[in-house]
Amino acid sequence: MLFKRCRIGLENAALGDKSLNTDLTRSILSGLASGLTQFSGPSRVALICAFDYGSDLYVFDENHLLSGFKPQLKQYYDKQWRPEAEAGPGESCAQYLPERLLPGLVSRGTSSGRIYYQMWFTESHPNACSVLPTSCWLGLANHLHSRWSDEGTAFTQDILRRTLKTYAPLALAEALHSEALNRYRKCLWFAETAEESGQKVLTKSQFAGIVEAVVKISTVKEEGKRPRGKLFFLSSARLEKVDFLARLQPEQQPGLTNTKHVRKMLSAVEGSDFALICDEHGVRGIAHSPHGNDEERHILSDEDLPERLEVDFQDGRGVIRVGAAPICTFADGLLSSRRLSPDLSPLEKPLLRHIRDWRLRKNLIEVVRAIASHAVEHRYGCLVALDLADPPTAMPGQSLAVALDLKQKDALQLAIAMAKIDGAVHIDCNGRLHAFACLLDGLQIENEERSRGARFNASLRFSAAHPGRFLLISVSEDGPLSVFENGVQLNRQRS
Repeated sequence: MLFKRCRIGLENAALGDKSLNTDLTRSILSGLASGLTQFSGPSRVALICAFDYGSDLYVFDENHLLSGFKPQLKQYYDKQWRPEAEAGPGESCAQYLPERLLPGLVSRGTSSGRIYYQMWFTESHPNACSVLPTSCWLGLANHLHSRWSDEGTAFTQDILRRTLKTYAPLALAEALHSEALNRYRKCLWFAETAEESGQKVLTKSQFAGIVEAVVKISTVKEEGKRPRGKLFFLSSARLEKVDFLARLQPEQQPGLTNTKHVRKMLSAVEGSDFALICDEHGVRGIAHSPHGNDEERHILSDEDLPERLEVDFQDGRGVIRVGAAPICTFADGLLSSRRLSPDLSPLEKPLLRHIRDWRLRKNLIEVVRAIASHAVEHRYGCLVALDLADPPTAMPGQSLAVALDLKQKDALQLAIAMAKIDGAVHIDCNGRLHAFACLLDGLQIENEERSRGARFNASLRFSAAHPGRFLLISVSEDGPLSVFENGVQLNRQRS
């Protein structure tokens, strides 16, 4: 029992003239978890709801997402948590939990005429660009649960499950519109009506069309190469703010649906400080990017155009931003909340345990980040062996006569290049490179995974054979980073 008048809502229950259809609720929970897992990695979801003012609270948490927050939930839900006024038929008002009540979770709730109170929860992933798309996803779950709560045939349940599972593009469009509108209004120094603001910022449907086009463009090759370069999107009403270097003739401006033409034009801004400037219809011209090297020529600034949408293509993957704020990424035609740069948070705790000097810890993390980021960007796998012993352990590989100090820029660049060769780069706890192309030996252990590659299982074996002496960091060419110590993967995700 989490709190007073709480029931585990896994069975249908009659509440006055309303009935809680838990089959439909479970379908929504299932679709929500599946969609968020595809978008952000393994994700659990939970729901707390009450049908009537006087009814018990029902908890749906089959995967124990809320079990670590029992004291906070008990303190909150044992007190006056109820909405001040009950929403009427067809009405809905947002409900919020106190800020910082549940660190590490994203929550969103509503009170409506059909369901008196509901609050949905999911995990906040540390490597996510933004929680906005996830929050929009939870908003749809709120709406669907309220709208279909008293119906829910098997056909309806399947439709709702599929809708939530494939909601990523629309959740992203809603998040982009919300962030763009918020940024635009914050920079206004005069009052403006909602209608006037709406004319200056792209609509949700326009953002949805842009997201669809971006995903398609990312998969189109030109002369065998995937796209690189930047696209910037603005409402046509705001194009007057742009100082174009080159503007296309109106009758020759490619539309966004012509993805091959847009991809071809990206070649003109590849590897430069330029960007293609687009509105809701298509490409309008070329201007300087705000992230170039010449600060005086940054035309598209946060001050002038805070609501601009930036799409940075990086060889088939990329980042979608509103202003300078990343909202999501994409790779191989799929959207994701995860940053393109590897998540090194699993490395921080073991380093803190083994190395007291914060300067050494910071240096090691920066070294690993540089090596791993280059591998992810250029799509190759690599291995880093952090040697915690003093003096360092001898490893079979290409040993250097004099260790390289990786605080030096040239030495770090050389280490990045050496990491491309099969085997591990051997780095000591002072940030010096001793060897590369090192072989990782070790006997077979019980928790090996045959579904994973040789790099993964070799790291398990080697770290088990050298307990307390090594941290192994394995970077997969498709992005995920794994950290090993004592024969265990420290950042193993829940299935």
